[in-house]
Amino acid sequence: MRGVLLGATLLLLLGSLPAWAETPAETPVVTPVQAGGILDEAWGRREDALAQRHRTVIAAVDEGPALANDLAWLDGLVPDRPGGSGRRGLVGQTLLVPRQLSYPAFFVAATRVTNAPDPTGRYAFWTALIVMVRDDEASPWRIRLESWADGPPEARRLEQLLTADSPERFAPPAGLLGISPEQFADRLSPHYRQFAAQPIDPLNVFAIGLASGSQLLCFGRQSIQQENRPWWNPAKATANDPRGIAEGIYRQLTSTYQDQRCALVEPASIGAPAATVLTREESFVAHQELPATPPPWLPIALVGIVLSIVLTAAVWRLRPRAASDEAVKPEVVFLRDLERQTVLAAALRALMVALIVIEVERWLVPRSLFLAVTLALMVLGQFAWRLIPRWRTLTCSARILVRRPLAEVVDFVGDMRNEPKWQPLMVAVEALPADSSASLRRYRSTQRVGDGLVLEYESRVTQTGGQQPVISADLLGKWFPDRAEWRFNAVPDGTVVTLTRRVELGPLRAISLASLDKHRQINREFTIGDLDGVNKAMRGESVPADGAPGRGLFREYNWMRRLPVIGQSDLAISVASFIGCWVLYSRLLGDWFATGIMLMLLVHELGHYVEGRRVGLMTRPPVFVLLGAFVQVQGTRLDGLTHARLSLAGGLTGGLATAVTLALFVVTGSPHLLPWVAAGAAANLFGSLIPFITVDVEAILLVVGRWLPAVGVFAALAAAGAAAGLGVADPLIPVIVFLAFVVLRLRYPGRWQRDQGALPTRARLVIAAAWFTLVAYLSLVFFLTTGWLV
Repeated sequence: MRGVLLGATLLLLLGSLPAWAETPAETPVVTPVQAGGILDEAWGRREDALAQRHRTVIAAVDEGPALANDLAWLDGLVPDRPGGSGRRGLVGQTLLVPRQLSYPAFFVAATRVTNAPDPTGRYAFWTALIVMVRDDEASPWRIRLESWADGPPEARRLEQLLTADSPERFAPPAGLLGISPEQFADRLSPHYRQFAAQPIDPLNVFAIGLASGSQLLCFGRQSIQQENRPWWNPAKATANDPRGIAEGIYRQLTSTYQDQRCALVEPASIGAPAATVLTREESFVAHQELPATPPPWLPIALVGIVLSIVLTAAVWRLRPRAASDEAVKPEVVFLRDLERQTVLAAALRALMVALIVIEVERWLVPRSLFLAVTLALMVLGQFAWRLIPRWRTLTCSARILVRRPLAEVVDFVGDMRNEPKWQPLMVAVEALPADSSASLRRYRSTQRVGDGLVLEYESRVTQTGGQQPVISADLLGKWFPDRAEWRFNAVPDGTVVTLTRRVELGPLRAISLASLDKHRQINREFTIGDLDGVNKAMRGESVPADGAPGRGLFREYNWMRRLPVIGQSDLAISVASFIGCWVLYSRLLGDWFATGIMLMLLVHELGHYVEGRRVGLMTRPPVFVLLGAFVQVQGTRLDGLTHARLSLAGGLTGGLATAVTLALFVVTGSPHLLPWVAAGAAANLFGSLIPFITVDVEAILLVVGRWLPAVGVFAALAAAGAAAGLGVADPLIPVIVFLAFVVLRLRYPGRWQRDQGALPTRARLVIAAAWFTLVAYLSLVFFLTTGWLV
């Protein structure tokens, strides 16, 4: 009996041995039921450690992206988190546990989280996806990823997706339909131009199947923003910087951002699978900074003060050559030469504008595609409509009653040798040998087009008879079609004379002109002036030498004269325009900065005003307009040196004011004065010194004469060097600068300098050096201050 019992026991034991040996190999390391308890225990420990700010315990419960995010929250780098800053409790969970027979192991849990109840007894809920991992049997389970649904609709959809199958079952096998989880996670990562995305760590990517056949992909990724700024434009951090960086200015600033996401990956019938982001958690987790040293503001300010005084003394010591007793003969420019030069200048100007637009587009496209497209359409549209012949043809018609018989008026106007009697710009007109046709006559005319410069051209005059005679005068030129048509009608009181002037602008001239309306106005004034001159000449009255149609600057602002009360006083217009511009700028840029801009503009314009009064000119108080201001000089022809000094006075005065304001910034330490320095540099640099923007610079550089191209080469090289120093090595920049000088030179043919050679070479080079030095200094101050402020 004992043997039977012993044998049975042995058989039982031997039969049980295979089962004991196979159990570890077939049993999963974690089941859904076990995962629920693991999550509850880890969540509670983590929330207690966060409330107590116990970093050691947090590091024992979290790892990877979840640990980095929680530590960043403790350091104040993550200002907010779902559920608030108190202890958050779990009130529900849905588990996705893959069948895993060995380590490392993981599972995903969709959890409903709530904060402490409010006084009304209601709860607020958030839904999170948690990924927990265990590296080996000796390691504890830790939270590795944590991401949150954006709102209640997203949370409900997430719960519906995960509860489609029983949570007590193991999740289906994972797979991403022919693409690795790392590659798919890279596609779902947000890419920012200023960030360097770090490689995705495979340990931070988890894929798990759903009962529907779709996949749940969870991953974490870091991106680094590296700001290696130049010394003149350091990185900034304010007191309320969301990254938690101490307020200051830094030469180098490294910011690390982290993104945790879970996405639903669904198969597609054609092409790559589709993905929908279900939960996300984006935060700034780390920073590293290197403080920057400010520029030497005080030496820069002192250099500016000294430079302004020295340049002013050097320019105002210049004297023109002694006037010669010999009368200076005006230089003659032939129409064909003027046409070629004008067309060449127009082509180069159009090229310069095109290159500027290209530069702006290259800067705008990566930043704002909408603005880039808008600018391109505006520029192309403006050029396109100017190419239409109708719009670039300037036509004006006017009439006047001349109290003389018809035949007398026709004979007087038909003989173009009488033109100097009614048009003061005409120097002389001579008849050329007549053609076979009696109705066709040719004349050679000489017309003043500038101080010391006359234009010689030929015209063809055709006369048709009848009761209403018509005289047509056509300019003989290839590029400048100009036709004046005189019509005469006899009336009881005399003769009605109708003059129609038609000017056709070539395509290049049309697209290179700043304003077609201004040229239409000039054509109208010439037409009316000719009719008025004919009437006076027929009455025996003389036309004054300066009786040419007025081309006074700033005619477009004469509407200010019609304003009630204000329009009756130059000073009132000045004060009212100052206040109006200040109000506009203050709404756009703030009161303090608007005050700085207006004060710097005022100082600049007062430089022009005081210099004009000093040399005995009739100047009006400054008038302030949008993006600028001006001082009007009335009824005086200036020599080249006086005009250059008058224009340079604004820049020198403004440069001195900018340097003094910079010195006050150093002495007082007030940060509000540095924006004024930037405003002063901009107002003087872009307001009077840039060749292709302003008017003042023309008067400054015209006296340079034949040295102007050399100054252009020097300025182009300086611009290229400055651009390279600023990190913009662009070959188009020096080309644009040089083209600006060439266009300025070609706009004034022949002896275009107003002083007619009265300035020696040394004086011309002194003015060029003063202009260039002032531009260089203000450019340096502008880039330093704007870089330091941005």
